[in-house]
Amino acid sequence: MDSRSLERRFARLRRRMLLVSGLAGVGWALVAAAVLLLVLVWLDLVWELSPPARIGFGAIVLLAVAAVIAARLYAALAGASPGALARRLDRAAKTGGQILSGYDLARPAARNAASEPVTQGLAEMAVERASSLAAGVPARQVVPTRGLLRMSAGLLGAGLALVGLVLLFPALAQTEWLRFMDPFGDHPPYSRITFRVEPGNAKVLYGDGLDVFVTTQGPPTDRVELVVWAGDAESAEDAEVLPMFHEPAGRWRTVLARVTSDARYHVRSGRSRSHQYSIDVITIPKLVDVQFRITPPEYSRRGVYQGRLPQGGIAGLAGTSVQVTARSNRPLSRGKATVTSGGQTADFSLVPGSSESVTGSFEIRASGKLELGVTDVDGRDSSEKLAASIVLVPDENPFIRVLQPPAHAFATPEATLPVSVSAEDDCGISRVQLFRSLNESRALPMEFDVPPPAPLRYDGQQALPLSAYGLAPGDVIKLFARVEDNDPAGAKGAESPIVTVQIISQQDFERMVRIRQGLEALSSKYRQAERRLESLAAEQEGLRKELEKARDGKLSESAREALRRLSKRLRKESEDIRASAEHLLPFDLDAALVSRLLELAESLEHESGSLEALDLENLSPEAAQNLLDQLLQKLAGDKKQFDEEAIAPLEHLELIYPLIEDQSRFVALYEQSRDLAQRLASLKGIDRADDPPVKARMRTMEEEQSRLREALAELLDDIENHALRLPDDERLDDLRATALSFADAVRASGASEAMLEAETALADFSGPEGHAASGRAADILEEFLAKCEGMGNQGQLCLKFQPSLESGLGHTIEQLLNEAGLGSGGMGGGQSGYSTRRSTLDSVGLFGNLPGTDQMPGRTSQRSAGADRSQHPSAGSGDDAEIVSGQSVRAAAGSSGAGVPPRYRGRVGAYFRRIAEEGQPR
Repeated sequence: MDSRSLERRFARLRRRMLLVSGLAGVGWALVAAAVLLLVLVWLDLVWELSPPARIGFGAIVLLAVAAVIAARLYAALAGASPGALARRLDRAAKTGGQILSGYDLARPAARNAASEPVTQGLAEMAVERASSLAAGVPARQVVPTRGLLRMSAGLLGAGLALVGLVLLFPALAQTEWLRFMDPFGDHPPYSRITFRVEPGNAKVLYGDGLDVFVTTQGPPTDRVELVVWAGDAESAEDAEVLPMFHEPAGRWRTVLARVTSDARYHVRSGRSRSHQYSIDVITIPKLVDVQFRITPPEYSRRGVYQGRLPQGGIAGLAGTSVQVTARSNRPLSRGKATVTSGGQTADFSLVPGSSESVTGSFEIRASGKLELGVTDVDGRDSSEKLAASIVLVPDENPFIRVLQPPAHAFATPEATLPVSVSAEDDCGISRVQLFRSLNESRALPMEFDVPPPAPLRYDGQQALPLSAYGLAPGDVIKLFARVEDNDPAGAKGAESPIVTVQIISQQDFERMVRIRQGLEALSSKYRQAERRLESLAAEQEGLRKELEKARDGKLSESAREALRRLSKRLRKESEDIRASAEHLLPFDLDAALVSRLLELAESLEHESGSLEALDLENLSPEAAQNLLDQLLQKLAGDKKQFDEEAIAPLEHLELIYPLIEDQSRFVALYEQSRDLAQRLASLKGIDRADDPPVKARMRTMEEEQSRLREALAELLDDIENHALRLPDDERLDDLRATALSFADAVRASGASEAMLEAETALADFSGPEGHAASGRAADILEEFLAKCEGMGNQGQLCLKFQPSLESGLGHTIEQLLNEAGLGSGGMGGGQSGYSTRRSTLDSVGLFGNLPGTDQMPGRTSQRSAGADRSQHPSAGSGDDAEIVSGQSVRAAAGSSGAGVPPRYRGRVGAYFRRIAEEGQPR
């Protein structure tokens, strides 16, 4: 029997069937896997599967795939047996079971049972027939591939579905892929909202805060939260949820106030969340804040400083206590500070003051530097240290100056000399003394009463009654002041420069006052009387108003006493005005106007007599009031008449006289300039000679030329100021115009430039150039003498606009110019031998009694701009007066550096020294 061909046919069909079934099983398994994955993705989107759930569902998918493949293989194996294949062949060939019968007859059992030859022959024929039929049936009919086609279609559909999902929703596909491939990784579930978190993973110093910013993209969100949990926690179940606050441009912000341990966080909005980020805490202690309490020594009386490190470092006097408090972001166990000064190092410890601060203190003994660090409770030192400079501020020497009298002063033997001192110290003044000597005798001290506690500044006054010392003209008093501070290490002292007071006669004193004040001395005599009238009128008006309030029939005791005082006051003012009238000044105008003072004195004396004659005990308020009304009316009439006949002429003279005086000043200035040019003629042949005496002479002449140039500029300014001060009166327009045009013309003439050329030439020791320039300047000034004389004549003409002034003027203008040293006669010397022009007296003080002059403080001369010639009443007497210019007050003895407080003078000096050192070439 040919059974081997039939077996071979069955083997080929078996292999084909296993292959087709296997491929179909794998394909359908992949289809099932794709479907299950889509289901899992949907489940994860709906419920956000946990990592174990995602792993479990993934395992189920794999098992399902394996089950599908196994089932298909099992079915293929069952259908690939010879009997099953024979039946498949019979069905395909439609043989009615011949192939199956042949297979059965070909089996060994059937062959062994057919013992008869006929039977065996028939069986062989059946087997051959089955082999022939089996060989003629195509394999594709027995094992068709239609299942593979269906499988391929299903697999293609599943693949297209997956590819379409990836193409349409790439972010979703990527997210779910990562979530299922790496279930325990930080892969947030898919959301259309994306979060950009700043700073993401962060490192924070212990105790510091952390600002978290989030920017969202996608659909708008109305709420964003920050979820924070401990860094070592396995899940975020116990997390702290913080709201975030919306800012412009889709930005959200929140603050983790104080981070003390590692943590993780993410941001969420509804079911959407960001990646998780870590917060790592840096536990090295950091100096968060260092506070200083600087307490100066008690004797200095300086305030305590408390706060951060001062900008200039730690500075203080020796013995200043410095308390340091350092605060960290970590609990501290100790601190250490090192003070280095003078090559030596000293350490001091800082002990805990609270859980996160340490404190310690030291005293300033020398300049140096401070370094400070801290250590936390875990023994870790701070990586940074505080460095600060320490400056030992010296206790400066005190400073004292004599304000009054000036460095050079004159006084009469009967004057009361006011002495005013001003002392300063950076810490405190313990003692102030005034030393005085007469005619080079031993200086004797006088103590000032310095009130406790020791002040930083002390201003003291003493009045020296010269009349008690038996002085005579020619005596010299020398004064200086001494101050001591309150330094506990030993008082430091300082003394002022010496003030010299020369005793002069009353005649010389009056002459000096007239020289300095000029027309003011005359005006003050009459203005004093005017103010007396004003004061009396105010007193009478007040008394009249008081009487208006009286309602009974008799005067009150206070009203009667006021009337008695008024009577005495009227008599006293009358006597004073009469004494002033009797003290004639050497001016013709004073002799012409003095009769007005006498008339005024007689009127006041008459009014005083009227009040004295009243029966005050029986005088009614109405009668007293009527009497006061009459007195007030009489006083007003007297004042009006006095103003018209005396004050108005003087005021008119005060307006015009300065320009007349300026004319004489210009002539004097020209004469000095011409004199200098003539003296320079002796140097016109000497050019840059190397002769020390000649150079010294040229330097002297250079200074003289500079003073003349400055005097010219000052004179022109004065002319303009005096012209502009004239009232708006058409009768004075010509004078104003003449003066202003004269000043402008002189400025434009080149005289000042020629003087400057002369100065420059003399500075270069060029005699010819200096002589030529100086002579040119004198020639230019000479050209203006006629114009200057015209200005003076115009001023003289304007004086005639006041008739009463014209009638009594006489030679007053010449007398005033002579007193000022500007007249043709000059001025002679006095008993003390003192002879000079007015400008010489601007820097000295005058003390004495000048009867009949107005000695009110604060008056300023109208003669020259910039000269504040004031008169100050001295202590002890209303008639004694110090007459001293504002310039001399500013230049009081010892006033150098007066504008800089002692505590800053050293710093200013050090500052400029440092600038000088930095500017030196290296």
